[in-house]
Amino acid sequence: MNYPYVEGDTDSVEVQHFIDYACKTHACIDFSWILTQKGAVDRLVSRNGDVLAVALSFDLPIAGAREISDTTRAVRELIASVARNYEGLEFAMVGSITQMDAFREASRRETYKLIGLAVSIMLLALIWLYRQWRTPAFLLLIGIFGALAGVASLGLAGVSMNTSTTAVPVIAMLLVIATSMHVFNTFHSTQRSASAFLDMQYALRHNAPPIVLTVATTCAAMASLNYADAPPLAQLGNATSAGLVMGTGALFLISPLIAGYLPVRTPRDVTRVPVQMSIQRGVSAPLMLIVVATAFAAGLTKIEVDEDFIDYFSKDYEFRRGAEFAARHMAGPKAINLDIDSRRDGGVETVEFADFNERLTNWLRSRARIANVTSLSDSVATLEQALMVPVRTDESIAQLLLVYELSLGEGQDLREIVSVDRASARTTAVLHRTSSRDLMKLDADIQTWFAENAPSGYSIVVTGINIPVAYMAIENIRSVIAAVGLTVVAVAIALGVYFASPTIALLALLSITVPVLMGFGLWGWIYGDIGLAAAIVLAITMGIVVDDAIHLIYHYRRSLRGGKSPTEACFESLRQTGSAITQTSIALSLGFSVLAFSGFHVNEVLGLCTAAVFISAWLFDFFFLPNLLRSLVHTAPNTRHGDNPNLPIETGYRNL
Repeated sequence: MNYPYVEGDTDSVEVQHFIDYACKTHACIDFSWILTQKGAVDRLVSRNGDVLAVALSFDLPIAGAREISDTTRAVRELIASVARNYEGLEFAMVGSITQMDAFREASRRETYKLIGLAVSIMLLALIWLYRQWRTPAFLLLIGIFGALAGVASLGLAGVSMNTSTTAVPVIAMLLVIATSMHVFNTFHSTQRSASAFLDMQYALRHNAPPIVLTVATTCAAMASLNYADAPPLAQLGNATSAGLVMGTGALFLISPLIAGYLPVRTPRDVTRVPVQMSIQRGVSAPLMLIVVATAFAAGLTKIEVDEDFIDYFSKDYEFRRGAEFAARHMAGPKAINLDIDSRRDGGVETVEFADFNERLTNWLRSRARIANVTSLSDSVATLEQALMVPVRTDESIAQLLLVYELSLGEGQDLREIVSVDRASARTTAVLHRTSSRDLMKLDADIQTWFAENAPSGYSIVVTGINIPVAYMAIENIRSVIAAVGLTVVAVAIALGVYFASPTIALLALLSITVPVLMGFGLWGWIYGDIGLAAAIVLAITMGIVVDDAIHLIYHYRRSLRGGKSPTEACFESLRQTGSAITQTSIALSLGFSVLAFSGFHVNEVLGLCTAAVFISAWLFDFFFLPNLLRSLVHTAPNTRHGDNPNLPIETGYRNL
């Protein structure tokens, strides 16, 4: 183990690694000394001495993915070669380098696994819903085209696949398929003319306004991810939007060309009972839904935004296994650095700084979440003891640090813990297993203690890879929630303007917010904690949730313009859109549930929580929105006669 062992007298000092001192011969001497060193226990040696560690430091360029991969591979090969010679020993590798490599490995592994599962499950679900294979095959091809377009947009932007963008192919494919299903449901349900080409043109024209509105609102929701502080989230949103737009374009261009090859078969009716319950039960259905929605939404009080990035990875990943091994025997893989600046050259070579650093070190060691602390004050105290310094003075500290640095081996110096101008020094704390909130609280406690105890003019920066990771989920969720909130209001206003009705704007707002609150509430009752995935769920679900509502509202008003009563229009809109809404809800819930099989926790939460929101949206659209429309919207402004659903297909096609 590479812990410094200091030997000295009043005239000289020698610094060497403890392992070199203890094992000068093949028969190593007693290791009990190392167990008395506070800077080593729980960092380089376990408390009972059965586990030893070697700490490695690397100087790697920023975003050096290749260097990270090469370094991890080299260390892994070194461990394998040592393990061959010592078969009775167990080895584990953990640290920030292996953490970054685990993210790289997850992006590669999850992409292939998730796409295959999503394609298989979606194909089976669509074949069951459409009762034939040609339409599902074409839907799947359009979805795959959208997925490839989304991934291609990342390539054109020069963005490499990462753990966030691995979900782009799955999400883009599902969104494109959901948009397309409304068209094909209309096509298979209508088929009133002698030409399949005209039937498909009618289906496209019939659904074009709500589809355009849906794609626009979904892209707006995805654009809100650009307000996140994490660039991968913005990349996810932009790539998914690109895939959705390209896939929808392919739907309008290619569908008429293949219409003649599709069989004449009505899709499976999965909405007869829900439609009857919604219309015939009148007030009881929405009242029942209010009770259910309130119960679900109450789970929001159980949600706590918190996460531990170690839990991001399943136990299939070497990093997770190594982190748990380290946590069991010593400390966890997380560490923070405290950079203390005296604001003057040579400030660390003073009694004031040494005494303050010693008090800070002792306070840190008293914290429950901290396993080990290494600081300059430990080195100064060790040198004073080795050289038998009687009194601590500014001059003695400066001389001790100079002697210590000159005694270090080749390639070693004090720059890891002391700045070149001797104005600042670094104290490192290794932590037990901690969550993001634990780290944020520890950071706040350190800042408070420092403000109350530091000498005048001193400053501190708490840093390390784990600090930004701890704040990342909270900050991203806050920024995305604000952006999504503005987008929701803007979408509701836009729909109100499009439909020329402030009531529609209010209903659109409810159709977005209620299912999302229900879905997150259900998550709160079942799991409680949620993290970075919440920001993605908000952006993804908004577009799809409003999609179903737009189709329902559009066809309800269209039926009113055709001369139907509110109750008849309500029934007609559910008859025309209910099957597609139910089928998309089934397909999307199954498709996003695929993400639950991911070994990356963010994807897992994303899939399950999104599926919960989609199910909640289906309940709202079937049992609440139709009755609100029937109660609040009784008329629709007159528009072009092509909107009349009673016109022949040819006339409607030419005038829509």
